[in-house]
Amino acid sequence: MSEYSTPASDSFSLSGEWAEIEDHLNRAEAILDQIGRPSTEKADPALKARLDLVVNEDGRIISTNDVADAHFGTDMALSDIFDASDADSAIRLKGALRKIQEHREGQFVTLITLPADETRQKPTLYLTVSAASELAGRRKVLRLRSLAIPWNQKLGSELAAIFQLTPAETELSELLVRGNSVGQIAQLKNRSIETIRVQLKAVFRKTYSKTQTDLVRTILMFSVVIAQAQAKHGLAYTEERLDHIVLPDGRRMSILCFGDDNGAPVLFLHGMLDAFGGPMQMDQTLAQAGLKFICPARAGFGDSSPIRCAGQNAKRQVTEDLLYLADRLALKNFVILGHLAGSAYAYPLASAAGPRATALVSIPGAVPIRSVRQIQAMSLRQKIVALTARLRPEFLPPLLRIGMSQIDSDQYFRFLHALFERGSVDRKLIESRALYDLLASQYRWSVLQGYDGFRLDASVVTTNWFRDVSAWDCRTTLMHGAHDPVVQHHSARAFAADLPQADFISFPDGGQLLLYQYPERVISTIVENL
Repeated sequence: MSEYSTPASDSFSLSGEWAEIEDHLNRAEAILDQIGRPSTEKADPALKARLDLVVNEDGRIISTNDVADAHFGTDMALSDIFDASDADSAIRLKGALRKIQEHREGQFVTLITLPADETRQKPTLYLTVSAASELAGRRKVLRLRSLAIPWNQKLGSELAAIFQLTPAETELSELLVRGNSVGQIAQLKNRSIETIRVQLKAVFRKTYSKTQTDLVRTILMFSVVIAQAQAKHGLAYTEERLDHIVLPDGRRMSILCFGDDNGAPVLFLHGMLDAFGGPMQMDQTLAQAGLKFICPARAGFGDSSPIRCAGQNAKRQVTEDLLYLADRLALKNFVILGHLAGSAYAYPLASAAGPRATALVSIPGAVPIRSVRQIQAMSLRQKIVALTARLRPEFLPPLLRIGMSQIDSDQYFRFLHALFERGSVDRKLIESRALYDLLASQYRWSVLQGYDGFRLDASVVTTNWFRDVSAWDCRTTLMHGAHDPVVQHHSARAFAADLPQADFISFPDGGQLLLYQYPERVISTIVENL
């Protein structure tokens, strides 16, 4: 393993071409500022993260995130939320608390409003209140989160068409959904409050709303309908299926489970783009095989809290997060399945977990990147992102935003086509099995918070992530397609040969999407390693 235990070296240069590239990316960023979702850095701080807190059946707040602490203070109590709520919302919140106190079965979600506080310059807050369960203890709790309506050009145009809204009225609706008061909107648009109120009355009339809260509920309902129409498998996972844990530093990690609730545990480490699409399709087959896929969302993906580090530090933090999850679930033994970029974290996790990690399966077979020459062999889009992450990471945000704008739009298939070229094994698989909607839904879920998760993964997968792995004694299986557009077949085979106790399974007609192409083979391989 000496080849992968040494620092990587880059003997590659674009000399003066970076200046021209930077100019193009800066222009692209300026365009995206006007037509796309805001960048992570430039977004309104209220939109960067959702206020998130958990209340137990005694009415005590047992968990908060930084956004909640900043809004209410670190010594906040549930009474602070009641005091800030309007009368109807206070009644709904009391009813929700009563439901978990009475241990009623079933799920529910309601919406409460905390009107704007002009004197303290706090915007209107819309909080969803839902029944949840702390993953390890299965206690019923209330989860309160600021409403996150994924406003984009598609939603705005659909609402305008449905309710005959003018461009100004559509923009006003967006600003209201984001929690701005009439006074704040007037100041932002340099209009009088009276003018904004006249426009608001027109919006209320057209949308059959009596209050701002009614309008938000209406837009929320249509955003869900539009999302379901865009992706048959759903834009995101339901609150009922999502579990979570609170990590030692206060961040949240979302977890989904598929298969047999009492089955043999498999930690599924997702890829950079397709989240949990594979396990979703395999749910029933996993249950029949007696397997339980535990699928944590890495920092920055879906609604898991982001982390502000990169490279080796990010790899170590993710490893610590995953070990903490295994401890919370009291997993004595488990198999690790690293899918695509998830494999870059699978090996460090297996090394840190020791004998608890009984086996590791990597699909497709990921390889540590020691040289830029390895990146040169990738398909065009992956090559551009990988080279940028490796050599000029400061240019990565605009590139990732360009990809996100395609994911957000109706033309998401263009994003897929750029990843998987015409005539490739993977493109044929997507078309033959109608995977467009499933993959698009997972891509959209991955970027719910923006590109933080992408940037984290890009900083890890383009490095020699195996360098710090200690003596390797975990049974390992690499499953790899001969037509993989990212990792060359001979490179994956060579890495497997350099590992003790490693098997290499080759798929002559396989590409990168082996998990979707050969799900039964993946399951049988895991079962053989139990």
